Amino acid sequence: MEQKDEDLKISQKSMLTDDIATADAERDGLYSGYKKAVNGFKNLSVENMAKAAKVLTQHIKEVLRRHLL
Repeated sequence: MEQKDEDLKISQKSMLTDDIATADAERDGLYSGYKKAVNGFKNLSVENMAKAAKVLTQHIKEVLRRHLL
């Protein structure tokens, strides 16, 4: 019976599920790297780059907030 249940789960699984999971993991990695890079730029002694990083940090927060609502 367990094998039949497992077979049924597999047959009902969307053919895109694995592709979506892979894309999600890639997106999460890129987002994490972007966020870390922006945070690093906030500490630069180059004033205009530090200011730009602060703007990008606010953008990251706003985008995250929109996705969580």
